[in-house]
Amino acid sequence: MPLPGGSGTWEAFKQVHPPAPGKPIRQWGHPGRDWIYVIAGRMRLLIGADELTVAGEAVEFDTRVPHGFGNPGPGVLEVLCMFNPDGVKPHSRAVGKGEAPDGAG
Repeated sequence: MPLPGGSGTWEAFKQVHPPAPGKPIRQWGHPGRDWIYVIAGRMRLLIGADELTVAGEAVEFDTRVPHGFGNPGPGVLEVLCMFNPDGVKPHSRAVGKGEAPDGAG
């Protein structure tokens, strides 16, 4: 869900993920930087070969490194994500006129 805001260079999104223990995490890479703050729950984050469990903290990383995250449970995962201009498109479900949704998010 995009969050309304100013005209800065970063765009903010809130994401809510149900528990999905054991679900494989797909990784992808793209130009840009991501900043993610875990509001509630725990996030299983893969960045390249590294695996982190993040709760109540923020992470920032270069998105050219393959990455992905999921909710290992037991509760709902809520995150605030901020993407710089290069990182917005691969994460956005918004579709412009004549474009197909990319399914990333």
